[in-house]
Amino acid sequence: MNTKFINKLFFAFLFCLTQNSLFAQQTSDSLNYERYKFALEELEQDSTDNLITLATQTTLRLRDAPSVVSVITRADIEAMNARDLSDILRHIQGFDFGVDVNGVVGIGLRGNWAHEGKILLMIDGLEMNELMYGTTQLGNHFPPSLIERIEVIRGAGSAIYGGFAEYGVINIVTRGSENLNGLQISNTLGKVKNNNDRNSPLRQNLTASLGRSSIDWKAWGSIFKGNALRSNQFFIDGLGNKVDMSQNSLIETFTAQVGINYKKLEIRGIWDDYRNNTKIGFAYEAPNRFQRIFQTGIIDAKYIIKVNEKLTITPRISYTFSRPWAFLSRDTVYSGVFSREYTQRFRSNLIGNYRPSSNLIFTLGSEFWYDAAYDDIIFFNEKNYIEFNNVAFFSQILWKTKLVNITAGARYDNHSFYPSTFVPRFGLTKSWKKLHLKLLYSNAFRAPSVQNINLSINQSIKPERTTVLESEIGYIFSPNFSTTLNFYDITTKDPIIYFVESNTIEGYNNEKETGTRGAELELRYKGKKGFVEVTYSYYTAAGKTVVNTSAVSEDKNQLLGLAPQKLSIWANHSIYKSLKLNTSLVWLSSRYAYNSETQDGELLLKKFDSNTLFNISFMYKDFLRSGINVSIGIQDLFNQSPPFMQPYDGAHTPLPNLSREFIFKINYDVNW
Repeated sequence: MNTKFINKLFFAFLFCLTQNSLFAQQTSDSLNYERYKFALEELEQDSTDNLITLATQTTLRLRDAPSVVSVITRADIEAMNARDLSDILRHIQGFDFGVDVNGVVGIGLRGNWAHEGKILLMIDGLEMNELMYGTTQLGNHFPPSLIERIEVIRGAGSAIYGGFAEYGVINIVTRGSENLNGLQISNTLGKVKNNNDRNSPLRQNLTASLGRSSIDWKAWGSIFKGNALRSNQFFIDGLGNKVDMSQNSLIETFTAQVGINYKKLEIRGIWDDYRNNTKIGFAYEAPNRFQRIFQTGIIDAKYIIKVNEKLTITPRISYTFSRPWAFLSRDTVYSGVFSREYTQRFRSNLIGNYRPSSNLIFTLGSEFWYDAAYDDIIFFNEKNYIEFNNVAFFSQILWKTKLVNITAGARYDNHSFYPSTFVPRFGLTKSWKKLHLKLLYSNAFRAPSVQNINLSINQSIKPERTTVLESEIGYIFSPNFSTTLNFYDITTKDPIIYFVESNTIEGYNNEKETGTRGAELELRYKGKKGFVEVTYSYYTAAGKTVVNTSAVSEDKNQLLGLAPQKLSIWANHSIYKSLKLNTSLVWLSSRYAYNSETQDGELLLKKFDSNTLFNISFMYKDFLRSGINVSIGIQDLFNQSPPFMQPYDGAHTPLPNLSREFIFKINYDVNW
């Protein structure tokens, strides 16, 4: 690292105040955990289920947050009988899933394919998107047993969180970092019938968390070791080749996380190793099974400086190691594109919050990061390494008036390679005793990642820019029953699209425009014996310009691979004392995908029927002794097994999902 870079880093650390990824989760006496930011409301009468920090980095009630947001609690996760993060996100409005390449599954949101750097995924505020392409990988990855709650922005988040938060933000709050004071051990076993019609082990996940705290300090750690199949069925590629997925889709995951707080100092670290064993190439059957490896390591430290009752400043530094899509052996089928590519990111930032009165909060900031990327194959600069840096500035005001609550802010990013970006946001919110309203306008951007730049034509790639208009109305009919309805319109200009013109010409470019519009509904009922939550989401591409790679010629209303309608229900009911019945249902409307191709290479489109996923489980709490929870259940009772479809024309036929799975879970909590 040269002197020039060190000087830049030092300058940015001293004189910049930033927001990006400074999501704070610390403890507070009234909430059993401290939220580092200030509140516009007196929070003592609210439960943590009704609060969120993600939307503004200031603790607000969900009804007042200037974003369309969701909070999924631990009780919700238990009612879903979720096996991993994808099972949970299935129940959140707008979320769907598709297949990319090599059997890797990613996220779509509100009809838009968001897998490659368009949704920011965080664990306790640490960014988990890999840095070469910006992707995240789902499927037996983030175990529910370690999750305390999940906070989600369903909409633009770039004005706060930068270039990976264009369409949404997901923050997973782990039990260890939140309020665990003891030991928690969990084991999950799953069985299905394989293609030999035998009951075979499908899933075996073991997690352990340990937390301990006192007045001045807190320490925690967690480990996850898991193995599961992506599918137990046959994959048939566009040329008719068949792959037995029960022998060729093993997912191996290891994640370790540690953290320590001493007074106002917090140091955290995470190591995530995700391995996808498959016999599927970029679209077709591969001659041999091979392994794709995704590794992320993060070390993060911050210190909270409370200057006085009105001003708080937090310096933060972090280091991220990201090695995605790697082959570790030249003996793989892809020896010709053998890859050990990785990126290192050094980041420093500060953030300042000033609260001159109870109704007014200012946040000012900026950040500096430096990326150093390496690849076995040379970059466009004719070297095996390349460097980029970025400086960002941020400001935000939250002003509560008698008439309306006003949120206004903006972010400016100046990257060393591509054009600078400026994204404002503006929101009006108002809540009464039973009614609340929101009107929101946001700009967002998707920052080109290392390989987006490297593989673009003449390195001409530029950030894509999105405008999101949202409105929301909510009403509390009674202490037990409430509803929320929101509408949105998304327009993305210069979308970054992967293209293939021939066996030798491929890469990334900016297309003209794409987008969707739609509506999302939520109903909640909570009684003495349990609760029921219902969500419905709808998107349409009608009236929008869309890119050819995701367009559906037979139906202008929808885009490839992602269901335009989704209905979700999850419920919990106490049958007798500690015995609970949990049920959940997800209905997906019909979808389109390319299912085969002709001898001339023409892709053939097919309309797939709707699917219904129904899950049921019984949970016995405090089984035999306090702290032992046991559950037995069935995932996909009707054996619908909706496949993962490719949301672009990459020639990948639908990837089969798991069939009906029998699940056994045991969780043991020891408090001290």
